[in-house]
Amino acid sequence: MYTPEEYRAKLEEVHAANLLKVPPTENTVREARERLHNAREQVAQAEAEAREQLAPNALLYMRHDLRAQHIAGINARVSAAKDALRAAQEHFNEVSRDATALALEARKRSREFEQKAEQKRKEAQAEHAKEQEAEAKEQFRARYLASGGTEAGFAAAWPAMWAKELERRTLQEDHTYEARLRASGRYAF
Repeated sequence: MYTPEEYRAKLEEVHAANLLKVPPTENTVREARERLHNAREQVAQAEAEAREQLAPNALLYMRHDLRAQHIAGINARVSAAKDALRAAQEHFNEVSRDATALALEARKRSREFEQKAEQKRKEAQAEHAKEQEAEAKEQFRARYLASGGTEAGFAAAWPAMWAKELERRTLQEDHTYEARLRASGRYAF
């Protein structure tokens, strides 16, 4: 498995060598798999033919010099089929590794995008919460001081006041939502 840096370097190397015109796709992986399957079938067929042609009775009536040539030819065909299988296996491994690396890279980018979007949402929520608290603090400070309170008393009482205000706003939103549902006529509470 390649690291992202190794993958990029390998991909650049392959593109520079002009060995791969396009990045691997599902079709290239499928084609490599079919090529591997065909190579396996050819090896099996070559080995079956070799067993059949190298049976003791098949070689019994052949001249010795022809028998050696015949055996060498059979072995060469089996060897060629095995070499083709090895090449197909290497090609399939490379294509699937590259396709897997591309998929992992895409998944990683997707996760990074989602994390950034979540971070932005959290930052926006935090900013909104700060704005709401600052607005409410100014309003409540003015009311608190107008009612005869002190600045120090307000600073001490503010956290509890804000918690109560948040609870009130939450319940008010809930009641507003229920009122809208009731008004729609679809729901009965």
